[in-house]
Amino acid sequence: MRILSILFLVIVSGTLSVPYVLAEMPSPVKKLAVLPFDPPADDTDRKYLGYSLAGEVITRLSYLNGVVVRSFSTVRKYGNSGKMPKELAPAEMERQLDVEFLLTGVCSVDGNRLLLEVQLFRVTGREALWSGHLAVPLTELSTLPGMIAEGVIEGLSLRPSASERSRLARDVSSIPLAYEYYLRAIAQEPVTADEWGLAAGSSKSPLNSITAMRPRWHR
Repeated sequence: MRILSILFLVIVSGTLSVPYVLAEMPSPVKKLAVLPFDPPADDTDRKYLGYSLAGEVITRLSYLNGVVVRSFSTVRKYGNSGKMPKELAPAEMERQLDVEFLLTGVCSVDGNRLLLEVQLFRVTGREALWSGHLAVPLTELSTLPGMIAEGVIEGLSLRPSASERSRLARDVSSIPLAYEYYLRAIAQEPVTADEWGLAAGSSKSPLNSITAMRPRWHR
């Protein structure tokens, strides 16, 4: 008798079983809100940093497929001008933002350094998942968003692909003054004409590198 096909049937203790392969189920997408960081209390000239650094972190994390990040316009009201999240009950935060996780931070200035304490936690139960105590020179603020994004990836146990990793490494200006103006723009902090004139007259004008600070998808 000619065998037309092989069915891979196994008889075990009188029971017919068919071997099969379990496909790896994708991890559920996690929902995160990055709230505006508390700005430096002792440096009103840099109050924009709380909004703008949080906005930069949101931009970077939005490149990841494993997490849904609430937009900057959605979380902006939770800054200093609005009701702070610590005053809200977990159930209320879940209802308003529809998220499982929150990232918060507090900025301070120590001489020529910016200090930033950030914490990632689960809304329900306030379970801490990751925290960072970061300190960078004020001339190297562009390194902060990437450091925070890596902490969130670790805390949420995300596994970015190589493509996502390449997009996380956003190209930003290495000129401190240019990046400062970029951060001010995110926070809608005005830059005076005199400041722009000074910058334009510099041999390293931020006007020459502003294109490099826009997200790739915006070019």
